[in-house]
Amino acid sequence: QYDAVSPGNWEVVYGKDQLLKVMGGFGAPIVSSNMFHDVEDQESYLFAPVHVQNVAGVRVGLLAFNDPTVPVRQDPSYSTGIRFTTQRKTQISAEMIPSVTTTSIQLGT
Repeated sequence: QYDAVSPGNWEVVYGKDQLLKVMGGFGAPIVSSNMFHDVEDQESYLFAPVHVQNVAGVRVGLLAFNDPTVPVRQDPSYSTGIRFTTQRKTQISAEMIPSVTTTSIQLGT
C-alpha cells in the first residue's frame, strides 16, 4: 500500500485515458504539481498538486513534478490532452500546504 503515487514519463506512453486508469488503480492519492488537462484558458490539474498527511503526528506535504519535457523527448501523441509546466512556472500557494512541518519533493526524470 502506498501513501501517495506520482506519474513518471512512462505512465503517459499509452495516452491520457490509460494514464488515468492505471494511476487510479493504485488506490492511493495521486500527486502531480505540474500536469494539467490541456484545455484552453483553464488551469485544471490532472491530479492533486499536493497531498498532506499526518505521519506519527507530523504533517507531511508531498509535491511531485513530472518531467516537463515529456512531450518533446517522447512522441508528442503520447501526451495528447495533457499540458506540463516547468517547476519554475508551477505555483504552489501557501494555502495548498497549510502548517506543514516537512515537505518531500519528487522531481521525476
